[in-house]
Amino acid sequence: SSCAAIARKPKLIEKVVPSDQVLVGEGYTGLVVCWFWRFGEWVMVCIDDRLPTKDDKLIFARGDNPQEFWVALVEKAYAKETGVWHTRLMKMDWWRVMPIRSLAWPVLYTRSWVS
Repeated sequence: SSCAAIARKPKLIEKVVPSDQVLVGEGYTGLVVCWFWRFGEWVMVCIDDRLPTKDDKLIFARGDNPQEFWVALVEKAYAKETGVWHTRLMKMDWWRVMPIRSLAWPVLYTRSWVS
């Protein structure tokens, strides 16, 4: 997937999900900023941290670690940018949205990737 490709490039993951934003702990507001290269320029996309779940599990993209959310958040931001996020959700009647800040220890991405 595209997320697997950017995860191997520390500078690229830093550009897509900048590390200067507060993503956990004190000061975290639930707003996540992602950047995408579209049509020859970087485009900023702001999303909230609410992700669709079923039985307390993410229903779309997810990483191997159930406490790691950067993949799902990047997917949501890209779907928002391309206009398919709400269309995708409206086709389902069984999902619920769970803010990641309600979880005990959310990990959005591994800091070692952006060192």
